[in-house]
Formats: sequence, C-alpha cells, structure tokens
Amino acid sequence: MMFAGERITSGIPLPQADPFQASIFCQMLEHAQLWLWTASARQMYQDLVQAIEEFCIRQGWTTADGQLAHYNTLVTDLFQTDQRLWIEFDEPQPDPLGRVRAVFIYPRYPELELNRLIDPREDLVAWFQAHQILGQEAARWNIDVIGENAAVLLRLSYDTQYACWVLPEDQYMSQVFAWTRWLAIAAGMLHKRYARTPQVPEFPAHIASYQTKELVPRKRGKGKPKDKWVTHSRTYIKITYDLSEKPPMVRTNDVTENTNLPKRQNWLAQAQPEDLIYEQRIIDTFTRSYPTRKDGTRREGEVTVKHLEPKWVPLLRPERRKQQVIKKAVASAYETSPVLPEQETSNAHQSMQSSSVSENREKRREPSC
Repeated sequence: MMFAGERITSGIPLPQADPFQASIFCQMLEHAQLWLWTASARQMYQDLVQAIEEFCIRQGWTTADGQLAHYNTLVTDLFQTDQRLWIEFDEPQPDPLGRVRAVFIYPRYPELELNRLIDPREDLVAWFQAHQILGQEAARWNIDVIGENAAVLLRLSYDTQYACWVLPEDQYMSQVFAWTRWLAIAAGMLHKRYARTPQVPEFPAHIASYQTKELVPRKRGKGKPKDKWVTHSRTYIKITYDLSEKPPMVRTNDVTENTNLPKRQNWLAQAQPEDLIYEQRIIDTFTRSYPTRKDGTRREGEVTVKHLEPKWVPLLRPERRKQQVIKKAVASAYETSPVLPEQETSNAHQSMQSSSVSENREKRREPSC
C-alpha cells in the first residue's frame, strides 16, 4: 500500500479529520485485501465492456439508466462479505476527475475496527455509543476513488438494503456511470467469474515494498528516538490474464484425419484464444423431453438435467463477430424499345399461325361421334 491512512485527504470535510475516525481508517487500510490492477486486466475490462454493452443493446437497454439496473445486479458481490478491498493500479489512470491511483471499498459501519480500538472491558459506555452511532449506517458502503496525491477524488456510497447508489449533492448519475460500470465488471473479475481460458484463472501474489520515515528507538543507551527510513512490504493479489500457456483446442480437421474433404468449422473452432472470453455461469436445473422413435429404440420420456458446478460459457469479442448482412434486391425497370412496322406484321403473322396450329390440334384431339 503506497499511501498512509492519514495522508488520504480531500477538499471537502471528511470523517478522517477526527483523530478517532482517522485511526479507524488506518485500521481498515491495514487489514484490507490488496489487489493490483495490471495491463492485462485493463484489456480484459475493455473486452468485457464491449461484450456487456452489446448484450444490453440486444435487450433494448440503450440508455445509461436502462443499463444501470443490470450493472447493479453484478456489483452486489462486492458487498456480500465484510472484506475491505484496496484495488491499486500499476499505472495512474486518466480520468476527468484527475489521475486515479487506487479505489478503496469499505463499510461505513466498521464493526471489526471498533472492537480493536475500543475495549468494552475498559470503557463499555464508549464502546456501546460508538456501535450505536455508526451502526445506523450498517447497510452503507463507501467507494473512494483516490488520486495520485492521495486525495479522495470521488466518494460514492451504495445502500445494500435498497440496492441503490447514494451520490454526493454535486454529482449526477451520468457523471459517475463509468465508475459504477467499472465496479460492476471488476466485481466479477475479482471473483474469477471471467477468464481467457475455460478454467479458473490463477492470480499470483505480488510483494511490493515501500519506505516510510519513522521514529525508531535507539538500540543502545537512553536517548531520543531516531528518524530512520523503515522498509515495509505488502502482498498484493495480481489480477493478470496470461495467454502464454494456451490450452489445446480440438479442431474438426484433427478429428477427421481420414476424410479428404474438410468439414466446415464453427465459430468456436475458428476463433483464436485471444479473441475469446469465458464467463462462469450457473446453469439452472431443467427438464429435457424425448419423443418416441419410430424404430422403437427409444420411448417417450423426460430427463432432469442438473449441473452441480458452474459452466464456462465462451463469448466471442464483439469486433470479431460477423456482422449480419441483409441483402436487398431491387428490380430494375425494363425499357420498351420502339417496334418497327415490319416487325409488327411479322409478329402478327407468327401469332396467327400459332393460333391456327393450336386450333387444328384441338380438333384432332376431339373424339369422333
């Protein structure tokens, strides 16, 4: 963690101005789960944005308000547990608010931190009052967008009871929609719901070290503590999607080696590994019906299909998909050229001959009485 809790400030008055609130904030930062957002995670996010936006368009959700309800269903996974999340970018990201360095997600009712800071055996009244006051916002979570200078550029709140966002007075949903969408997709990436291969991605550990100047007591003798640079280390979970180890893909040509005529491959066999995104979905139990075969090899019946484990569903990147082509054929108008008098007489003579021949044929076909 590159920022100390007391350094996170903002232009507006924040609860961290109170020493007690600042100590709670430092406790949450100290015990937060650290994530590192890499370049491959950014690329994965861009691909998921395109895929989900295309899905929303197919559903008829073309506006930000229409898509917000869908993203709210995806973001709820972030607030299912009491885990504090610190998501740090490996490079500062440009944003209209400024250059963003990290995103911090934490509850507004820090029950664990209160129990660490206040011992009920020493001061039961203070412990009870703190839980009573802060417990009124037990359903609220804060999302702080932190800039390069450790300032809170944006603070959002999410109410888990009403499943809605609580914005500052000077902000509108259209201004913060990009961050609500990022949180919804990032929730799925953190819970390993998306992958580049049909298997659960492995996020390796990354150890980062930083130095802070602290007062260190002297080893020998009595005297004032010294100011020394102390090295600290933090363990991050690195969000990365590596394509170096590509899984073997079974092609239709490999299965039918003996046949000379190659069969047409489907879109999944033709796609490259970097063009695919896999989403982990829970398949509900369904009933499959079978009709009776005429040859008597199978009778009519029903089978209940259950998927005990989630299934990896492949998705093709939108730019790799074939666009639907609708061909329109327009009939051209025929031009009538002027007919010469000689052609008119010849045509009329030919039509008279054909009519007389047809009459003679009909007379021959009539039975004689």
